[in-house]
Amino acid sequence: MNQTLSTQRKLGTLLSYAMLLCNTIINLAYVPILLTFIGISEFGLYRLLGSIIAYFNILDFGLSTTIIRFLVKYRVENNQKCIDKLITMSLILYMIIGIILCLIGLVFYYFIPTIFSDSLTPGMINSAKTIFILLLINLLMLFSSKVFDAIIISKEHFVFHRLISLLQIILQPFFIVATVYFYPTALSVVIVQTLFNLVLAIIKIIYCRYKLKVVFRY
Repeated sequence: MNQTLSTQRKLGTLLSYAMLLCNTIINLAYVPILLTFIGISEFGLYRLLGSIIAYFNILDFGLSTTIIRFLVKYRVENNQKCIDKLITMSLILYMIIGIILCLIGLVFYYFIPTIFSDSLTPGMINSAKTIFILLLINLLMLFSSKVFDAIIISKEHFVFHRLISLLQIILQPFFIVATVYFYPTALSVVIVQTLFNLVLAIIKIIYCRYKLKVVFRY
């Protein structure tokens, strides 16, 4: 058991460095290619809305780190009942955060034409509204999967967690470039990202449910 955990930690560390390296290399090549295909205006629109969505991340309030801490604590104490209750409570909390995000997002969505009336054309405003909704869905999927990330990390299954993240870092840009080659818009980029995040979230849920035998106690 100790040998397995030691291997998980070592490989997890190596995969973390690989993620950092791949992310740096791919971004250096990926951004110029993306600019070439979709143009400066579409890329600027994508970045602008992405930066606005990024501010919504503050609603996490460090909850994911706290979940990991207490999951590890209860795991050391061999208190499975508290682990199950904590996981369920965390999932409910993230659902509440998701509802708050939706309400804030809908308010901002309603005011997009007003906010960007001077800087964007009517066509780009319509595109911005669609992109914003998709980016909001991406954020909701990210929040909902944080509980499952915490479960996987607390059980020290680092190899699986880092490996699927590494695969996303490598594969996603290739699929995006292939898509924008035929449909050169910022919307195409966000659609591919949404599909990748959805698949990743489903994989994590399945892994936690069937591999780690996660139980919810309401």
